[in-house]
Amino acid sequence: MEKIKRVKLKSGVELFFLTCEKYTTSTVQFMFPIGWRHDEEKYLGLAHFFEHLVGKRTKNYPGKTELTRFLEKEGIVGNAYTSSDLTCYHHSNSHNRLIFSLEKLLEAIYFSEFVEEDLSMEKEVVMTEARQYLDDDGSLMWHKLMGKMFPGTTVSKFLFGTPETMKNIDVAKFTEFYKMYLNPKNTKIFIGTNNLKNEKKIVKLLNEFYNKNKKLLCSDKINKLQDNISPGPFSKRGESAQGQKDNVLVINKNDKTQANIRLAWKVPELNKKERIDFVVLRRILTAGFSARLMKKLRDELGLVYGISLGRNMFVGGLGYMMFATACKKEEKEKVFQMILEEVEKLKNDLTQEEINNVVPMLEYYHERQANVENDVGDLIDAYIYKNEYMTSPEFLKLVKSVKVKDVKKLIEKLFKKENEFRGVLE
Repeated sequence: MEKIKRVKLKSGVELFFLTCEKYTTSTVQFMFPIGWRHDEEKYLGLAHFFEHLVGKRTKNYPGKTELTRFLEKEGIVGNAYTSSDLTCYHHSNSHNRLIFSLEKLLEAIYFSEFVEEDLSMEKEVVMTEARQYLDDDGSLMWHKLMGKMFPGTTVSKFLFGTPETMKNIDVAKFTEFYKMYLNPKNTKIFIGTNNLKNEKKIVKLLNEFYNKNKKLLCSDKINKLQDNISPGPFSKRGESAQGQKDNVLVINKNDKTQANIRLAWKVPELNKKERIDFVVLRRILTAGFSARLMKKLRDELGLVYGISLGRNMFVGGLGYMMFATACKKEEKEKVFQMILEEVEKLKNDLTQEEINNVVPMLEYYHERQANVENDVGDLIDAYIYKNEYMTSPEFLKLVKSVKVKDVKKLIEKLFKKENEFRGVLE
């Protein structure tokens, strides 16, 4: 079973250990609560662009990607990601390379050196990534639908920026942005491993590092970032200037042979019990060939290949859930209607047996070989979104306690007509 231990270092850095005897590898992850929605409009894309260049050159590894090449030879896999609300740098490695890996990640984060040559080259890389993102139907749909659902908020920003905003980003702007990462009170370190035999060594290493490098650190006051996350009142249903309903997004691509569709709702934050109920609801509706919508839309009507249901939250209370599937263009309205009818039907005929039937599959997914990277990622999400992290036994115990009335109550809370949005790419 996973165990969590939190340590407050002398520098103010928060250190979290997640241990489980089932882990076959270890991971080190540095998390900073700075994401793409914090970008100033003039420098849109800065947070994600910055993540690309951390560790490319460092004080002790000044050659381009020299540190990365060294780590690969040592069997250490390094990577990073930027979301709306956070940036994470992580190493995955064998248990016996954990401390060595931590030392090299400290090098990458705190001793990165930025040169104009790398900035110019990486801007082209990021713009290529942006074009690739927009060429992907699912990614384009998500970005456009967020703008439709949450207009005027920082969530609707484009994480990659534009060629124009990227031109405004230079070495000086990078250096200014970098200072936020040098604030110990802005740093959270997460370590996942199979035991805590190295805990004292790790704490000692980090205390000595931050004490030795005090000059690197800026003041305790974290720079104030743009944080417009308030969704405001829901917009009234009606007609837009283009003649489309304001809750419907239509994207036309002439080369599409079918419709890529999304049915989404704005949703509020869920408590711990409701998050478990949602997992059960999702399983009943879309997960596996025995799920209701798979049986209806695929087995009975042959309208889709598959369908999924997901939910996501942003810091500040904005959230959404979304059905995603694809079908013939002429069948899209029928698919929308069948989804809504099946949800409505579920409120009336859901049984406890149906809930109990999803438990074995959830047990399988939670009892199979543990994945340290995924578990630490879940712990980071729990921290940033102020949710309680649940170990597998805790999760499964709650799943087994779900009742019909719980799921029905959640359906009433989530599937509100006034919060519904549709997206079609065809």
